[in-house]
Amino acid sequence: MKNFNAKKKFKVLLCAPGDELEGGIAAVVYGLKKIFKLKEDLIDYRRIIYAKPCNNIGTITRLIKEANQLIIFISQLLIYKPDIIHIQSSFDKKTIIRDSIHLWFTLLLNKKFVLHAHGGDWHLVPSWNKLWILYTKTFLTRCHKIIVTSLEEKKIINKIYGIRVKVSKINNPVVLPLDISNIQRSKTNITKIIFASRFIPTKGILDVIKAASLINKKDFKICLYGNGILFSEAQKLINSLNLQNRVFLKGKISLAKLITEYCKSDIFLIPSYHLEGFPMAFFYAVACSLPIISTRIRPIPDFLSEPDNCLWIEPENYKMLAEKIIYLINHPEIRKKMSKNNAKLAKQFTIENISRDFVYLYSQL
Repeated sequence: MKNFNAKKKFKVLLCAPGDELEGGIAAVVYGLKKIFKLKEDLIDYRRIIYAKPCNNIGTITRLIKEANQLIIFISQLLIYKPDIIHIQSSFDKKTIIRDSIHLWFTLLLNKKFVLHAHGGDWHLVPSWNKLWILYTKTFLTRCHKIIVTSLEEKKIINKIYGIRVKVSKINNPVVLPLDISNIQRSKTNITKIIFASRFIPTKGILDVIKAASLINKKDFKICLYGNGILFSEAQKLINSLNLQNRVFLKGKISLAKLITEYCKSDIFLIPSYHLEGFPMAFFYAVACSLPIISTRIRPIPDFLSEPDNCLWIEPENYKMLAEKIIYLINHPEIRKKMSKNNAKLAKQFTIENISRDFVYLYSQL
C-alpha cells in the first residue's frame, strides 16, 4: 500500500462528458464517483460537463458551446476554488487544443492540472510537423500529471519526453451496475459466445461473423451487442453466409442487461485492432469471469496471459479467430480455468484498490 499524508481534504474539480455519452469514459466517471464517495473524508469533489459531443452542428454553434463550457470552467475555478483539476479526455490534435486552453486558465489561477487520457495518438507525435510537436511538448510539460491506462502508452511518452512529462499509469475502476453473484451461466449444450462493442471496422465485428462461417459445429451461438455504422453491413453478411441460426444481432441494450448477458455466456470475443485506452467491454468480461479470446491491444497484455486468462489472436485474422473459438468450445476445462483466474484478476480493479492510487496521486500534487 502506498503511504501518504493528507493534511486536508483535496478539492477536486472533475471535468467529464455527460452520462448520456455512455461508453468507456462514462463508465470510468461512474467508478470515480464511487471512489470519491468512498474517500469522502479525504476528497471533496464537484463535477462539471466537459467535452460534450457537438456532432451535427454548425461551426458557429460549436464555438458558442465551447466558449460557454470555458466560461463555466473558469467560474468554477473562481467559485469552488479547487486544488486539483481532473480532466477526462483522450489524446489527439483536437483534444490538445481544447485541453490546453483549459490548462492555461488553470495555471493562471495557480491550480494543479491532471489530464486523464483514455487512449490516443501518442505514437503519432514524432510524425507531426514541428509546430505541432512544439505545442504538444509545451502543453504536456505544463500538465502537473498525465494519467494513462496502459504500460505501452507510458513507455511511448517516456521515450519521447523522458522525465519532462510527469506520467503515471493507473488502472480504471471497474464497477458493475448490479450484483452478479446469483446469476448462473446457462447449463445447456450450446456454447454461448458474446461480442460487445461499437460496430465499427477496427473493433472486428465483421471478423467475428466471418469466423462463425468457418465453425463446422452446431453447438454454439454468437450474440453481437452494440450499434454503429456497420450494423446494416453486419446483418447483410449474416444473411449472405446463412448464419441466421448461429449469429444474432442484439443491438444496444442497457449496461445492466448487458452484464447479465455476460454472466450467462461462456466466451467473450475482443478481436479489436482499435487504439484502445482501457476497453471497458473487455474489463466487464473479466469482472464477470469470462474466458476470453483477444488481440494484443493495449492494455490487455498488461494483465492477461495465454492460456491462463485468454487465447491470443492476430488482428484481422478471422481464420485464426475461428480456430480459437473451436478450441475453447472443445475444451470446457480450459474455459473453467480461465474463468477462475479472471475472477481473481478482477479484484485488481475494485474501487478500494484503485482509490489508493488516486489519493496517492493527489497527495503528490
